[in-house]
Amino acid sequence: AIWFSLFQGIAGLGLIGAGVFSMDPFPGYPPGTTPSTSTVHGALHGILAWVLIMAFAQGCFAMAAHFARILHWRGWAMYSRITGVLILVFWGAFLYYATSPFAGLVERLSAGSHALWVCLLLAPLFLHKRSQRVSP
Repeated sequence: AIWFSLFQGIAGLGLIGAGVFSMDPFPGYPPGTTPSTSTVHGALHGILAWVLIMAFAQGCFAMAAHFARILHWRGWAMYSRITGVLILVFWGAFLYYATSPFAGLVERLSAGSHALWVCLLLAPLFLHKRSQRVSP
């Protein structure tokens, strides 16, 4: 659980950094853009986006290892592993299809896989914690 917190912190810093440094245009995105040289801002955006996605995936794998040791959370261990793999697969598809019209979709599926996983995970954690407070 400590590793997950560390990876989430790294992802947060990566997200802030990727937002501060603007992305260079890709050939064809936005429409009509031609190839150009990379800028420092574009390079930093790309590096920080990579750090963000890798931290998301590693956080899922860290929680999968934690959940695998707890019998009633083993389903979450498998879901966490699958989510980590999906994050990486969608990111790879984004890099492969960077100049296609589907690039933005697969990029969002990569980060969205993590967001869905976190949202679904919070519900049982919240309910579990709440049931512990209610019982004597």
